[in-house]
Amino acid sequence: MLGLISVMLADTVDFGEWKNNVRAAGLLTSASSFGAKFGMGIGGAITAAILSASGYVANQQQTATSLHAIEFNFIWLPAICSTLAIIALLFYKFDKQEQQIISELQKKRGA
Repeated sequence: MLGLISVMLADTVDFGEWKNNVRAAGLLTSASSFGAKFGMGIGGAITAAILSASGYVANQQQTATSLHAIEFNFIWLPAICSTLAIIALLFYKFDKQEQQIISELQKKRGA
């Protein structure tokens, strides 16, 4: 799924040029990079909050509650987030318009 991000970013640049006559590749690439970094920060904060709430103590024998929190963080939370991402991808309909958009952009650039 992560390999799709680069392709989808290029599709977004083409769609933006087709829809608004603005090719904002730099802006979209930097926004994507910022979003990834922001998401990693939020993800780390959520993980730390879950472990903290469960009573996790580093370098100590863990309680049953903290072991369940570790399991949730490394198995269930990624599974939930991946499922949500897959559901979001079901609404990605660029492929149906791609040939029309590319041909119209080529005509416009050629003119």
